Amino acid sequence: MKRAILICGYEDCGKTSILRYLVTGSTTQQFKLNKNKSRKLRIGNTEREFIIQQLSNDDPGLEKYLDDISKRWIELGGIVDDLIAAFCPNYNDPDNDGVVILSNRIFNNFDEIHLMLLLNKWQDKDILDVERIKQHFRNIGKLHYHEIQSHNDDRKEDVKAILERIYS
Repeated sequence: MKRAILICGYEDCGKTSILRYLVTGSTTQQFKLNKNKSRKLRIGNTEREFIIQQLSNDDPGLEKYLDDISKRWIELGGIVDDLIAAFCPNYNDPDNDGVVILSNRIFNNFDEIHLMLLLNKWQDKDILDVERIKQHFRNIGKLHYHEIQSHNDDRKEDVKAILERIYS
């Protein structure tokens, strides 16, 4: 089964820090990707290789985001089945709409798409309107929502626990 795991939140929400934690065990330690932009992540008692997209679509923009993922998918075709990426679930920016991204042919390769919704910024401010996101993405099949309500560093452990349930 091929899965896309998207760590979702808006600007400065901690998406990259959580990716760092999943790869290195630290939210601050930078990491280098393999030449093909993949890495093995330990999930529970097993290691699984993921295509990793560090920059969220709100950083390079929709086209570059999709192009980067497509190139990696093609290069790793048949070797790596899963993607883990930072993702901004935009619903009010026509130039970077989350539905356009998840409707792209590259996401047709995945059997499941898991949205890890980081509900709060680091300073405990609620920022995600989950109902509006679900309404905006309602026509995309294969979506699974996981709401992360914890704050600060607890979120990284919650994301890891959800990954362990998904891959058990």
